[in-house]
Amino acid sequence: MNKKDLAQKIIVLRGKNGWTQQELAEMCGTTQRTVAAWETERSIPRKAMLVRIARVFGLPDEYFLTEVTQDTAGSDFVAEFSDLLEQQTGLSHSKKAELLDQVIKTLNK
Repeated sequence: MNKKDLAQKIIVLRGKNGWTQQELAEMCGTTQRTVAAWETERSIPRKAMLVRIARVFGLPDEYFLTEVTQDTAGSDFVAEFSDLLEQQTGLSHSKKAELLDQVIKTLNK
């Protein structure tokens, strides 16, 4: 399953349940920002999270695992790093953006 298909499935399922991104995030143990990244194809969750998402929607564990591409380690890391930066209140928004840009550049080398 590619990013676009995964994003669409999450959007549709979330909509059918009438949940906000924040509500889905809380049920999955992540942040709204991460859910938004999934839905805008900026990130694909790791396999363990895909299983958790399936369970939240009451679907079989392997629902999202079919043909999940394995080139997602970098995007997973960026999403998690972004979440960590978001939690750090001592950093300015511009410093958070600067650090995230450096991480992305490093991953793209």
